Amino acid sequence: MALSIEEALIVVRSTIRNPAVPALALLLAFLFMSLPVAQAQTAPPPLEETAGPMGAVIFGILFVLFCVGFAWMVWRGDKTKKSDTESKKV
Repeated sequence: MALSIEEALIVVRSTIRNPAVPALALLLAFLFMSLPVAQAQTAPPPLEETAGPMGAVIFGILFVLFCVGFAWMVWRGDKTKKSDTESKKV
């Protein structure tokens, strides 16, 4: 026996209007969320070292190079902007 969309909406609306349904839903949600907390908590296993110090060195070099490149681009752009404004005044 399949319900039409209108009949399903009537059932849902009547269920939502019942004050016991939201309270029961909250109780079930609380119980469901508290299940992992109630279990005995064990210490996680130690993490394995997946990356050596070489990755940090490469990252540091690239970071410094990008900072220097950014500063150079800003300095070069500021220098060309000043020369453009001076040429427009003449």
